[in-house]
Amino acid sequence: MPTESERQRDTRIRLTVFAWLEEQTQIHGDVLPWSFLAHGLYIDGERVPLVSQQRIWTPRSSELKPDRDLLERRYERFLKAG
Repeated sequence: MPTESERQRDTRIRLTVFAWLEEQTQIHGDVLPWSFLAHGLYIDGERVPLVSQQRIWTPRSSELKPDRDLLERRYERFLKAG
């Protein structure tokens, strides 16, 4: 079971990614190229690609397994707050 600090780090990474995606869609439009998502962004000096050739995936730095419902709820709250 993940520790509280692992959960906090995971939440911070996910919210950072959502904020980055929102910023990028405002700049480039609603459809971002696959290569752009594959390059990803840097968080804490580590490159975090958002997709691979097979699928969307969880960054190596994340200890938690993806929870789609949780991610969607957090993203919806992020959009409402912003």
